[in-house]
Amino acid sequence: AVPEKVWYHGQWCPSRGNNCHNTRLTDQKGCCIWYNEPQYLADIEEHLGVTIQQIDTDIKVAADEFDGKVVYGEKKKSAGSGYVGHAGQLANTVATLAKLETQAQDLFLSNFYK
Repeated sequence: AVPEKVWYHGQWCPSRGNNCHNTRLTDQKGCCIWYNEPQYLADIEEHLGVTIQQIDTDIKVAADEFDGKVVYGEKKKSAGSGYVGHAGQLANTVATLAKLETQAQDLFLSNFYK
């Protein structure tokens, strides 16, 4: 496999890809990059610490240790982030800040319209 030149539109592209014909590379203010899929695959495998299996033409993927743990696309959107965090701990503080903000705005408006 060899690197492939692919479209990569960014904030520098006024049309963000709509009818864009700028085939220069991004480092030359163009809208293309060299995409080296084997290198990206190697980087991902190194990051995960596993070798990603190749599939046959029947496109059947064997289950592995990541099965069900990595979610993409619509399924992830409908599930939400699942992040609970510390919102409950901060609820009283946020309520107090909201009251203070209202008081500050009331004071400003009362002094402004005297």
